[in-house]
Amino acid sequence: MSRASAEHLISLIVHKVRLVIDLLEDISLKKFPSETPRILIDIIKNICLALKHHALTTGEDTGSLDDEDIENELKIILSLLLDITPHLRFVEGASVERTPWDLVQPFEDFSRRIYQKTPIILRPQWAYNFTIRPNLIRTYKACLESILSDDEHRVLFDKCPEEIYVISFPGIERKNILLQSILGHELGHPIASEYLGNEDQSSYLSEIRDEVDKHITETDPTKRSQELSDKVKLIQMIRNHF
Repeated sequence: MSRASAEHLISLIVHKVRLVIDLLEDISLKKFPSETPRILIDIIKNICLALKHHALTTGEDTGSLDDEDIENELKIILSLLLDITPHLRFVEGASVERTPWDLVQPFEDFSRRIYQKTPIILRPQWAYNFTIRPNLIRTYKACLESILSDDEHRVLFDKCPEEIYVISFPGIERKNILLQSILGHELGHPIASEYLGNEDQSSYLSEIRDEVDKHITETDPTKRSQELSDKVKLIQMIRNHF
């Protein structure tokens, strides 16, 4: 790798960091129904600055790394920046004008009873689905572990919450009075995942499947084959249509 190639990658990284931080500063001017979005804004901003600093330091390295290692390191940094950029939608969508702002604080108070040290962000999405993203900070830590030094990593995440949960809901349901009950359901997913993670899923899924097959066979021996045949026909019809 030539020196010019390294400088080009560093220039790209510095430019991307500047773009992300400018966007974060614009987003931070919005009003939010709680402080959690601002916490995530600061985390993303600090990650970008840490990656920029590491890129500049790596580019100045003339001894411990060869040219190929430097190029790979800079490419990984650039890739991480591009991967984290879509997360700006989590904070941009959490503003007062896009969320049921009068619901956010009571819902956060409720979630705090379950996850004392885990703040949440409520944000709309265009997809008609309710989802929870429970491992945001853990993902950041894992991605940066191989890039930053132990000291850099510790300083970056020292004052961060252990985790932040991002709960997404269909934007068109923002004013739905029943929204809170469905959001409450989303809070249960991390608990269910932790519980099921300690279970032998292959074992109980097999038992459930066997019991269902047994019940279908006992009630109507022809029903199972007929249902499968109907499903195959339906799939073929859909494929032919599209």
